[in-house]
Parts: sequence; C-alpha cells; structure tokens
Amino acid sequence: ENAIRQSAGRGIHVHDGGIGLFVKNSIASVAYGIEIQSFGDPLVEANDVQNCADMGIYVRDEGIGTFISNVIARCHIGIGVAAQGEPTFRNNNIERCVSVGAILSAGSRALLEKNTFEGSTHGNVLLEGNDSASVVRGNVIRKSP
Repeated sequence: ENAIRQSAGRGIHVHDGGIGLFVKNSIASVAYGIEIQSFGDPLVEANDVQNCADMGIYVRDEGIGTFISNVIARCHIGIGVAAQGEPTFRNNNIERCVSVGAILSAGSRALLEKNTFEGSTHGNVLLEGNDSASVVRGNVIRKSP
C-alpha cells in the first residue's frame, strides 16, 4: 500500500516483460497513473487512480495486464489502450473523466467486462478505428454530461 503523488511521469510503469502485483495503492496528480508496455503483464487490483493529466491507465506496445476492482476518477482519459495492447479490465469504476472513460484504438485487443462507467464529459467508451478486436460486454454505462 503506497501513495504516489505529483509527478510529471508515471505512477507505476511495467515494461519489457515485467510482472508484479500492485494492490491498494493510491496514485494521484501524475501524468499517467499506470502504464504497461512491451509484454508487461502485472495484476493491478483495488487501486485508487485519480486526477491524472493524461491517462489513468495506459496500455500500449504489446502490453497486457489484468486490472480488477480499481477506481479511476477525474483523469483526462480513464483508460487508454493503443494498438497491440491486450489488457483485461474487470469490475473497475471509471468516473468523471475530463474527456472519455475509455478509448480503445484500432488494433487493440482489450477486454472490458463488468466495469461501471459514469459521468465522463465526452463519452464513456470510445472505440477508435474500424479494426478493433476488443470486446466490451456486461458493463454498466451511466450518464455523460
């Protein structure tokens, strides 16, 4: 249980096949709360990620990762998955993001399942491009302004 605060970079960064278990951390006021890339595959559970300038959680460049029961709130973008990202998001709360709750880019292979999205300014879930293999199922999507 750590508190990570006020950084121009990342709160947690897992890459180059890194693994690990990140549980009950508080991450706030950083550029990227959690960034996963290049076959990084951590389990990220019950964390509180808030007020990130760019993205709460960003998975890119063949990053994987499993994200369960996290709160992601008041970030510019809650969740971002770029091409070749292959994460699983389950039972997370994504709330009041400045732009969108989640953006899944063309070429991503994300699973968003049983999450709650609420109150993001420009939409809660955005699928970008026409060749996404991502799966979005069983989520609760509530009001956007």
